[in-house]
Amino acid sequence: TEGKLDKKNLPEIPKVYLENEELHDVAGKLQKELDNARIIAEKAKSTEEKLCKQRDYHKIHHRRVQQEKAKLANDIEKLKKVYEKYQEKYKEMSGRYESVVKEKMLMKLEKERLQAKCESLTKNVTQLRSSTEEEKKRKEEEERVRKEEEKARSGVFKLPKSTQPTVIKEDIPNPHLDKEYEPCGPG
Repeated sequence: TEGKLDKKNLPEIPKVYLENEELHDVAGKLQKELDNARIIAEKAKSTEEKLCKQRDYHKIHHRRVQQEKAKLANDIEKLKKVYEKYQEKYKEMSGRYESVVKEKMLMKLEKERLQAKCESLTKNVTQLRSSTEEEKKRKEEEERVRKEEEKARSGVFKLPKSTQPTVIKEDIPNPHLDKEYEPCGPG
């Protein structure tokens, strides 16, 4: 026989070896299952860690949002109070403004009325002055004419001061007599 064994003539393999081989196969299958379970457990663990991190992040973010919300609500309440105060002040200032505008208009009307009255009084005073000045000039003229007539009757006639001749004294020396000046003008 050339390298071939006859199965019929082979001695029987003890059962321990067969059981051992079966247990070895079972152990290999269990090892593969264990390895697969470990891989799945590691994936589940990493997924759980990611989910825990996300949960913690969202918790913190939610707390922060809640704090900001509370702060904003508080700020809104403060602003409402300030707004109400300003509304009251605005109404008060509007009332003051309206009264001041009315007063200003009344003052303007009063001013215009007084200016018109002042102008009419000024015209009256000017007219009175001009009439009194004319009356005064007329009286002065009449007085002057009456005096001239009296002088003419009495025969003494005096020139007014502006028409009287001025007398030049000869004994006053000329201060410019011994000084020389440059000629001025064209030439």
